[in-house]
Amino acid sequence: MKKTVRWYLNNQTWSDDVASGDYRQWVETNYVQREQTISD
Repeated sequence: MKKTVRWYLNNQTWSDDVASGDYRQWVETNYVQREQTISD
């Protein structure tokens, strides 16, 4: 558990991006849209 907490504390930017929705947008851009392009 200590390692997990330390990781989140050391990666605050990532945590903030996830909380703000930026990560969801990144996934949408880099995975969902790419899969749709490949399928077309």
